[in-house]
Amino acid sequence: MDGSTAHALTFSIADTGIGIPPEKRTSIFDSFQQAGDDTTARFGGTGLGLTIARDLVRLHGSDIQVESTPGQGTVFSFALNLPLADAAGLESETARGGDLHFTQPLRILLADDNALNREIATAAIRKHFENAEIVEAATGREAVDLLASQPFDVILMDMQMPEMTGTEATRHIRQNLHIDIPVIALTASATPEEIETALHSGMNRHLGKPFKPHELRDLTTRLYSTLDDPRG
Repeated sequence: MDGSTAHALTFSIADTGIGIPPEKRTSIFDSFQQAGDDTTARFGGTGLGLTIARDLVRLHGSDIQVESTPGQGTVFSFALNLPLADAAGLESETARGGDLHFTQPLRILLADDNALNREIATAAIRKHFENAEIVEAATGREAVDLLASQPFDVILMDMQMPEMTGTEATRHIRQNLHIDIPVIALTASATPEEIETALHSGMNRHLGKPFKPHELRDLTTRLYSTLDDPRG
């Protein structure tokens, strides 16, 4: 591609795992194949991840390279020629509100049992909610206890948590605490059945994980514009 309109970017992922023997470095890309016969028992997985990753990379005109030392680790890498963004188009997005901040002060309860998920969600929240106060809960029970003792404006609730699931916590919030603030379900597998379960429990909307900052901003704005008194 023309160097003035595209850049070649190389992506590399390295681990310090068990490594891959030379004779397995081709077959690991076959469906349902792994580096060793005991890999599934020891580490889990289905043997499809590398197959899917390679197919996606090939759709972009590239391929995955493998460098590995048994007992030390593996490096997977690929290069893509990516077009440069249109500066005028980016300015147009900003003009339409793509970089607006939700400046209303909010107290947000973020309930998720995975610390990394909470870190990613917090970074996304900070992108548009510059005045937000974020309080974290690692279980559904902890979220309920926090809501019973202090006020919040919005709840981001993971569906699957220990002690009390997100749906169980939401039912308790609605039926026992009688709190009617917006509850947004966070789910990695947004199937129609899971979305229906979330809504039936009393949740208002759902977001897939990981969500984009503007998705949370837009959803919260819509919730506050349609609820008569979202702060209860």
